[in-house]
Amino acid sequence: MDAPSASSVSGNQAQAREEVPRDQVSASGQKQGIEQIEHSFKMLHTSKIDLMQIHSLKDWQTHAATLRDMKEHKRFRYIGITHSQTSAHAELEEVMRAEKWDWVQLNYSIQTRNAEERSCRSRRSSHRGDGQPAVRGWRDLQARRGQALPAWAENIGCTSWGQFFLKYVVSHPAVTCVIPATRVRAPRDNLQAGRGVIPEQNWREEMVRYFEAHAS
Repeated sequence: MDAPSASSVSGNQAQAREEVPRDQVSASGQKQGIEQIEHSFKMLHTSKIDLMQIHSLKDWQTHAATLRDMKEHKRFRYIGITHSQTSAHAELEEVMRAEKWDWVQLNYSIQTRNAEERSCRSRRSSHRGDGQPAVRGWRDLQARRGQALPAWAENIGCTSWGQFFLKYVVSHPAVTCVIPATRVRAPRDNLQAGRGVIPEQNWREEMVRYFEAHAS
């Protein structure tokens, strides 16, 4: 797998369009990992990266020591781990318990709820970092194309299926950040999911019941 490219995420526009540099390390070995990280600093034109994560837990024991040392030297603000496969959740949970992480990125959606029983639970009980689930499977949206929302969706502020799926994720107590991973034209719809009513547990359960009853 190719190394993820360096990137940055825009911050609040009211904060002078501040940039939030972040990247991931995916190389094997300490020397290769450090070289990849230094390349990220170069590509991002910065001496400090807000968030550096270990991609898919690759050689995480080796990189954890490197990231922790660089964080202590103020080169990173936060460090974290990622994985996008449900089959890796058990390992992810073990790593969350073994080390203290600032960020944990994993796959989680109304269709893929395994993280509720494992990683999100560990995050809340151990206080070892913020969850950053990658969510909203494209197949979920495709399956609902042309279908009307349930009448009660307006009670939780949903006017689209995209908002429906995103609100389910952002309403989980362990989630602090969401990666919609949708097309460029969707940001406004995505942002609306974070406004207004945030579903409480009774509504979350109703959302799951409706989703499962109408699964294609």
